[in-house]
Amino acid sequence: MVVSFLQQRYRTDRATGFASAPNLGALLLELLELYGRDFNYAVTGISVRRNGAYFPKRERGWQYPSRPNLIAVENPDDTSFDVGKNSYNIGRVKRAFEHAHQRLVVAAAADDWRETCLLGKALDLGVL
Repeated sequence: MVVSFLQQRYRTDRATGFASAPNLGALLLELLELYGRDFNYAVTGISVRRNGAYFPKRERGWQYPSRPNLIAVENPDDTSFDVGKNSYNIGRVKRAFEHAHQRLVVAAAADDWRETCLLGKALDLGVL
């Protein structure tokens, strides 16, 4: 997921002609937002081959009606194999990413954000 995120971000930077600032905090927020809020696990699969890509799960027969929100990740060595099909509780992982993103955004917007450990706010996942 991280490799795919970085591949997509690099591609966007090249397409727009803008170089993103090498800010790890911003990258973390964007990754959490993508996989916690925006990524559609039900219909989209991930490939990290070559420069990385997203693909429709339906095209490869990787949609499972009894488990529609599984993450689909193409095996880079065998493109016919979905290494994500046996993922366990990806919904909980998605919620953890979303929760961490929300907590970081709220903590960063607070007046005292310089006096607190922002990453510590995101890692408090006990409420999930």
